[in-house]
Amino acid sequence: MRARHDRRAQPGARTARGAARKWPVRRLPRHAAGGCRRAFAAGDGIAGAGRRHAHELLVAVTGRTPFFLLAVLLAACGASHAQAFDPARSRIDFDVHTRIGSPVRGRFPAFDGRLDTLADGRQQVRLRLSARDLVIGTSARYTRLARGPQLFDAARYPSIDFVSDPYPPALARTGGALEGRLRMHGVERREHFVLAPATCDRPGQGCPILAIGRVSRDDYGLDGWRWALADSVGFRIDVRFEN
Repeated sequence: MRARHDRRAQPGARTARGAARKWPVRRLPRHAAGGCRRAFAAGDGIAGAGRRHAHELLVAVTGRTPFFLLAVLLAACGASHAQAFDPARSRIDFDVHTRIGSPVRGRFPAFDGRLDTLADGRQQVRLRLSARDLVIGTSARYTRLARGPQLFDAARYPSIDFVSDPYPPALARTGGALEGRLRMHGVERREHFVLAPATCDRPGQGCPILAIGRVSRDDYGLDGWRWALADSVGFRIDVRFEN
């Protein structure tokens, strides 16, 4: 099951500037909208979310800000929360089958992701994979071919990005459809993934969050090796949050 729409060509992903220590691609910002960080960058450098930062903001503006504006600012900063994926306890795999049905399996060892809790209580996943670091099993040759211009073309398109539609928190426990936008190989499309039902009360902490889905290579212009590889590419995203 996968939502199909006309492709929309997008500019190629830009090479990262000031790359983080762990990831070769530019880190995702730690806020869905970044409103608090941008609004107060010139002040006390408030860059986080939650009660501690709301309290800092209260101390900074009490006595100088109208009450109604203070309430709006506190709501905007305190209601947004981000949980980063733990790369040491998470794993993102992909697979493609040969024309004779044999699976070729790989993974993305370098990635950056987070779960945002939005001001209205819904949640949203943001994930960035490094195509430059993908690996195919233990084969250096297949890894080089997969990163090359016939497939992911990682030199031109170093990252693969997914941003989900906002969804209710209960979805992580019950499982179900996870819709969103996937940008890969310079093309952005809506895609459909499936969250598996959680096996614990605190998915992402007490147990992993598992999402699976398949996309068409043709939809993203990954049209190399047609004689050898089938069209469908599967993704398996198994994540836990940082403590």
